[in-house]
Amino acid sequence: MSTALERSTLAHELGHWHYADAWTDDPRVFEMRERRANRFAAELLIDPLEYAYAERMLGADKVPSLARELEVATYVVEAYREILRDRRSAPQRRHLRAV
Repeated sequence: MSTALERSTLAHELGHWHYADAWTDDPRVFEMRERRANRFAAELLIDPLEYAYAERMLGADKVPSLARELEVATYVVEAYREILRDRRSAPQRRHLRAV
């Protein structure tokens, strides 16, 4: 197993531990938990500034190259990109100021 895959797998499994995921035979629940563990790994392993730099230098569509540069598995980069898409599409929160 490569170092990148080892790091990614460990972070993914830490996500399952963090959320106290138990085994399930339900494919929908299983898929949701896998996606959540991947996102946990992405937030744990990918620095936003390093990702932005790598994307600018390599191109946004170069997932395998981004993964190599960031020393993570491609599924971690894909999960991170999903997080970014979700953040961009989320409605802007308005903050109230104390008067």
